[in-house]
Amino acid sequence: MQYMIPQDISIEDKIVFGLTFKQVAYILGGLGVAYIAYLSFAAPMNAGIAIFANIISLSFAFVRIQDLTLFQFIGVTLLYFFRPEKRYWQMNADTVYYVPQKQRDQGLLDRLAQKQQEEKQQETLRHLSDISFSLDHFDENITKATPEDPHPTVSDVDLLRTSF
Repeated sequence: MQYMIPQDISIEDKIVFGLTFKQVAYILGGLGVAYIAYLSFAAPMNAGIAIFANIISLSFAFVRIQDLTLFQFIGVTLLYFFRPEKRYWQMNADTVYYVPQKQRDQGLLDRLAQKQQEEKQQETLRHLSDISFSLDHFDENITKATPEDPHPTVSDVDLLRTSF
């Protein structure tokens, strides 16, 4: 015995005038909001608000962006902006936790500032070390004047030893 198995189960059924149930619900909901707005507001504003409500409901019913309905697209967009992009996992931990983007960026900036400060301190220590070495060995590299040579000269090698 052979049975027919449905192939396209992801396609929604058409109910009225070639529209799906969701499309009919969006249109009827928009018409209801437009009717309430038309009755609730003053004369110049009621028509504008009613038209705006109909445009929004028709957009939700018929607009598709990248094969998503407008409602799904707005939901995915909001999730993209408000949910963190990375998940962090630790071995033997029961939960996966999220770190918000601002905290990740602030932590990265703090680590960079700390690293730059440490490098600056190391550079300062190197300069102080060079200065202290040249001051400690300053007397060794100076030739004292004698009666035979009233203008002593320091050799280039001695000058190189005391430079930083």
